[in-house]
Amino acid sequence: MSTTVAEMTSEDLRILILKTVQEALGKAMGGSDWPTEWRELMAHQRHLASLYAEFADEDLALAEVGMSEYADLLAQEDSTT
Repeated sequence: MSTTVAEMTSEDLRILILKTVQEALGKAMGGSDWPTEWRELMAHQRHLASLYAEFADEDLALAEVGMSEYADLLAQEDSTT
């Protein structure tokens, strides 16, 4: 049974992003030893993925509140017309 993106936790998504970036960079490098610049890029990618995971749940909650408020606003507009 496979997991859809919607069912993934923020940690699952972080791991998926890291694996995808690592695979792409590995293919781009042709399997050769990674120079310092590539290792630094990977460190930055891991940091970005970590930040994404850290704030993903909060961002989702804020988005849900915003959508709820937008739905309420539309309902108010419908009731006045």
